[in-house]
Amino acid sequence: MKIKLMFIISLFLFFFNCKEKESSFDSSVNTGEIYTTDFENKILRDSLQEKAIYSNDTVAYKQLRNIYYLSGNADDFLYNSMIMYNRNNYQSAKEDVIFILNRKEDVDVKTKALIDNNF
Repeated sequence: MKIKLMFIISLFLFFFNCKEKESSFDSSVNTGEIYTTDFENKILRDSLQEKAIYSNDTVAYKQLRNIYYLSGNADDFLYNSMIMYNRNNYQSAKEDVIFILNRKEDVDVKTKALIDNNF
């Protein structure tokens, strides 16, 4: 009798848990929109920039990089990455400088040579 009761309770719990649950994922908002909103927030960008550059906060630097890259403003991040590399010798910033300069079409010969020789 106990086995039957446990079997019935198990089936009841199984079917009760199989009920479709609502997803907490909002498909109406994409990543670009979120990061564009963050990019437009100058106070947030300035705060992250100050932490990254003056406190050598690599987490803040990565957050700032994500904001610039994922909002479609990667080229505007060149200044921040150059300062972070020059001031803190942060290797990821060096890679960002190379990435940004290599994707630009209007880089002159001297800048290209500088990238090739120094990085």
